[in-house]
Amino acid sequence: MKEEWKEIFSIKVDNRKVRGLQYNKEDYKVITTQKEDYDGKILDTDNGVAFVQPSSAGREIHAEGSTLKDLETELILCDFTKNEAEKICKKFQ
Repeated sequence: MKEEWKEIFSIKVDNRKVRGLQYNKEDYKVITTQKEDYDGKILDTDNGVAFVQPSSAGREIHAEGSTLKDLETELILCDFTKNEAEKICKKFQ
């Protein structure tokens, strides 16, 4: 049997559409949109220089985690507040 991402919920948080998906009852994914324009960045890494492309508000982004705690951390990196991230993760329970 082929395993697929199953949509668990679709809500709006902070004026952004948020879709929650679960894979094989273990992995979690949220598909949402970028909150603000991002100017891009040049990073100096151990492996050389990396360039992070600029991107526009409203662009589709994905946050994933193998646990809800991991997903919450990823959502905060996607510019959700801690309270918003917790609210989103609770929708999976």
